Amino acid sequence: MFRAVISSIIIITCVAFSAVAWAQKSQDENQVREFMQRMIDAEQNGKTEQILSCWAPDYVAYVARVEKASLYLLRGENLDIIDPEDWLVLMTGPEELRKYAEQYKDMPAQLAAYKVKYPGSDHFVEIRHVSVTGDHAIVVTKHRTILPNTKTLETLNTEQRTVWMLDRIKGNWMVSRAISGITRGQVVTKMFPPLKED
Repeated sequence: MFRAVISSIIIITCVAFSAVAWAQKSQDENQVREFMQRMIDAEQNGKTEQILSCWAPDYVAYVARVEKASLYLLRGENLDIIDPEDWLVLMTGPEELRKYAEQYKDMPAQLAAYKVKYPGSDHFVEIRHVSVTGDHAIVVTKHRTILPNTKTLETLNTEQRTVWMLDRIKGNWMVSRAISGITRGQVVTKMFPPLKED
């Protein structure tokens, strides 16, 4: 009887602990998603200082280059994985980070210009994956651009994914590392020609 009571207490304790741990993990993931969305919004709205506030002091950005990259087909989704041997350091240090962040000042104007030149064009950034353990997190975002061309009756769809590594520093989530363009894809689709008026 005593053993049964002890076993029940252990089981209940383990279940309760698991529930608390799951709730904390879920809360952390929600915080990371909110943080990432704020950074994405800052980039698309050209808010340089807000972008810089999301990056850790020792933030380093990497890029999967494509000039001579070796490509591997990814899950049949018209995406290619960039060979890790072709990855490069993109930027590091306060001066490079600020220079890079300031480039986003032109983002709102660039997006508006695309919509004028290519009616129906759009750019989406989607948070596809979040995993958190303690004070560390990894996030994957999908970046998709749609450019319809009414002259050629074609639509260009481009897509790439970026991996973000985050650390919780003094209670705040910050990006410490990122690798952009680890997968890339491009698809051209034909548009229906406009109907001729009788």
